[in-house]
Amino acid sequence: MIKKVQIIRNKGYSIRPEEEDLRVRLEDIQMQLKKPSQFRGRLSELSSQLQNLKESQRPAIAGIEYEVVNEEMLDVIRQVG
Repeated sequence: MIKKVQIIRNKGYSIRPEEEDLRVRLEDIQMQLKKPSQFRGRLSELSSQLQNLKESQRPAIAGIEYEVVNEEMLDVIRQVG
């Protein structure tokens, strides 16, 4: 309802420059959304980067990866080492 009142109230007025800029930006976004392959490629690239980041944060010694389950196990490892 508010939209209709605003449209009727502004009918006949010229579009302000900031409104025109917004219209152009929205049309550009709409055109980009019509190209799903572009987003699939970018999503795949981001997924790959995320996987690489996860892999690089895992501790590895001599090619063997270790994972600490809880604090008790960490204490046992400290005592043995």
